[in-house]
Amino acid sequence: MDINSTLLPILTTVLDPIESLVKKMELLVGGVFGLYLIGLYIRWKEYSVLSKAIRDMRHEIRVIAEKQGITLEPIKEQRIKTISHFIKEKLKARR
Repeated sequence: MDINSTLLPILTTVLDPIESLVKKMELLVGGVFGLYLIGLYIRWKEYSVLSKAIRDMRHEIRVIAEKQGITLEPIKEQRIKTISHFIKEKLKARR
């Protein structure tokens, strides 16, 4: 009597439903995760387009104000840029 021939049908009947469940979960999770990544990309792209448009508007406002003889406050640097500049200076001083 061969053990493999007797256990193989039993194992396949037990493992087939588990395998199909795993494949369904993989498809569901992969699909949801893929949609999440696509949504993140769309938000990032929207943010970059809007920030560029706002920068252009600020520049145009400054040009118009200069032509009118109006002085405006200087544009503040973004905090992330000031922090990165500070870190770069500290690293250069360390060398």
